[in-house]
Amino acid sequence: MARRFLTPIDIPPVTLVDAATITVNAAQGSTFDVTLLGSRILGNPTGAFNGQRLLFRVRQDTIGGRTLTFDTKYRFGINIPTITLSTGPSKLDRVGVEYVAADDRFDIIALMQGY
Repeated sequence: MARRFLTPIDIPPVTLVDAATITVNAAQGSTFDVTLLGSRILGNPTGAFNGQRLLFRVRQDTIGGRTLTFDTKYRFGINIPTITLSTGPSKLDRVGVEYVAADDRFDIIALMQGY
């Protein structure tokens, strides 16, 4: 029987623990879910490899209006210079990043809002 290796698509989403600074271990997966219960900081991921892409699915709680700040290793570009989340109760936004090991930065490469 041939050995089967897990690919990122095979790994289920990882649920992040809501906290003042949200901890992310990129070695656990590539898709991360979090529901914001207050205004938070998305911590710098640990355990990432060069070129790894991470998708954060960020949901407002039933109150909404929560904000998310990005820690020091996230880097914004010209096309996405900042992120303002949808503020409605239970709204879901997606933020995609890619790790660039040479710069030790997580480049923001995607934003989808208002689901």
